[in-house]
Amino acid sequence: MNFADAIAKATRVGRAAAHATKSVAKTSIGIGVATDEQIAARLAICVACPGRHATFKQDGTLHTCGPMLESLREAGRKTCGCVLNKKARDLAEDCPFGYWPTTPTESTT
Repeated sequence: MNFADAIAKATRVGRAAAHATKSVAKTSIGIGVATDEQIAARLAICVACPGRHATFKQDGTLHTCGPMLESLREAGRKTCGCVLNKKARDLAEDCPFGYWPTTPTESTT
């Protein structure tokens, strides 16, 4: 990997980490949090991902959508790299492939 590619990758990873941090911080204080039912519905879709993008931990639990914290959208692919049990809590988030049901963006909790 040349220097320019390394910088571009570091930038993508940094943006993805910042986006994830903002989402977790927001839902941690109760802003835009999905209901338990919405979270369960989103995660059920991820577990059975039609595109087979979900990754799982060694113990079989759901983990991320593609490589962790690496948004590959800019690299021509669509996986987001988000930790799915965190992402599913934020009503403002969506599945990059459109598999999640549409939900209102206001907090329902």
